[in-house]
Amino acid sequence: MKRPKDVIVRLDPACCEWFRNLPPGIIRKKVDAMLDTLQEKPDAGDHVQRSLWPKTGAYQGINNLWRYEIDNEMRASYTLMKEGDSITVRVIEIFQNHKSYEMRFGY
Repeated sequence: MKRPKDVIVRLDPACCEWFRNLPPGIIRKKVDAMLDTLQEKPDAGDHVQRSLWPKTGAYQGINNLWRYEIDNEMRASYTLMKEGDSITVRVIEIFQNHKSYEMRFGY
């Protein structure tokens, strides 16, 4: 993907609340590193086929879905929205372990 002029990375409200309450430490550093990566390269994750999208409300009304592997266990889901010359990266959920990711996505 060609780098757009402006990239805005934002977290959905529940995700933002979880992140705000994270104490300093390795998990916070890993999430910060992911956010920095998405700022530089919005398509750094893996594209998720539409047939695999969760049916929950947070995933309704989006046109694309991406998965980012934070580490061996942690995952994040996000969507990209193009607005003129800028792209908004909307982080929908951050999963602290693979089990919670499997429960949401079914795989």
